[in-house]
Amino acid sequence: MSESSIKNCKKTSLVNNLLSADLYELQLPFQQAFSHSKKSRKSSDSFMLRLVDDKGNEGWGEALPRDYVTGEDARSLKKDFAEIAWPALPDIPPQVQGSLRCLVSTALLDLELQASNQHFAERYPKRRDIFSSGVIGSGSRESIIKIAKFYCDLQLPSVKLKVSCLDDLDLLPILRKILGDKCLLRLDANAAFDFETALEFMRQAAAFGVDLIEQPLAVGDEEAAAELRRAGPMRIIADESLTNLKQAENLIKLGACDIFNLRLSKCGGVEPLIEIAKLGRKNGLGLMMGCHVGESALLSAMGSQLAQHLGVSLFEGCFGSYLLAQDICQKDLRFGSSGKIPSFKSESSFGIDLEAAQIIKLSADHLHFSTQDSL
Repeated sequence: MSESSIKNCKKTSLVNNLLSADLYELQLPFQQAFSHSKKSRKSSDSFMLRLVDDKGNEGWGEALPRDYVTGEDARSLKKDFAEIAWPALPDIPPQVQGSLRCLVSTALLDLELQASNQHFAERYPKRRDIFSSGVIGSGSRESIIKIAKFYCDLQLPSVKLKVSCLDDLDLLPILRKILGDKCLLRLDANAAFDFETALEFMRQAAAFGVDLIEQPLAVGDEEAAAELRRAGPMRIIADESLTNLKQAENLIKLGACDIFNLRLSKCGGVEPLIEIAKLGRKNGLGLMMGCHVGESALLSAMGSQLAQHLGVSLFEGCFGSYLLAQDICQKDLRFGSSGKIPSFKSESSFGIDLEAAQIIKLSADHLHFSTQDSL
């Protein structure tokens, strides 16, 4: 690593000398496949990182690289951790961004909290109660109706539908009838539309009380998104087009969205996410805390507690056993009636008790790194 890169590293002074790292590539199995316009998954495709310091403390981090969001995939994350992140730890080089930065920074944060005898909820205290939304992926009409009825029984305040073509408009009167007029029904296109299709979809969907659409256009089409926002009858949520502060500044400058969708994994972890959130709020934008499909109990716990700290207006997370057939802790961290999120009462940093044996069991690949290797 160059001298200039080392000088620009983010310092983490509370972390003791690191002895080793274990990088686990996980395949947390789903109860059933989850699909949208970009991908269909039957498992999480995620990573867990364990850092061990010279006092025997273990810090855990998690990330879910998505090539269509941050340009990262499993291969690039493993390569960049080995060649860039690990040699610099406990510092974080500036070129470490996105999911890799989330993975590393959450593990370091775990160690920092232990060193300061502090819990995540103490460093980022709760400011308001939040309630989770439901999400309905692409699928057969029968499966979509079944999920909608389940969410109706839970009396969720908000439900999001994944859409990809004009034919999906046929689902809206059905969902509105099931969910009722009080449920905030919104859309997520995952960048599936061109301008004209998006505008037509928005105009027709508005008749069913829908006024929010997430990422209607492709990343890079932010000027068109600004025009769509002016022409269309809905507010726009930025997701795939929002992964860092520079993109946030550009979205604000262009007037391309009304709400920032914040996700720990895509935004690089806690502090970069908070920086983006502060910028959005300063400029009058709404905030939403989202999640990647298949997040384990670790990011679910962090994301929900951080959402309570930020006081976001929309929240997605804590799907637990609604989605996952197996998780990395015994407690089922899933939202309950009305989208109420679970409590976090463990003595660990993030309020949950991770099971290392379960992580190892569910690993598709494991890489071990030790400071002894470089001696």
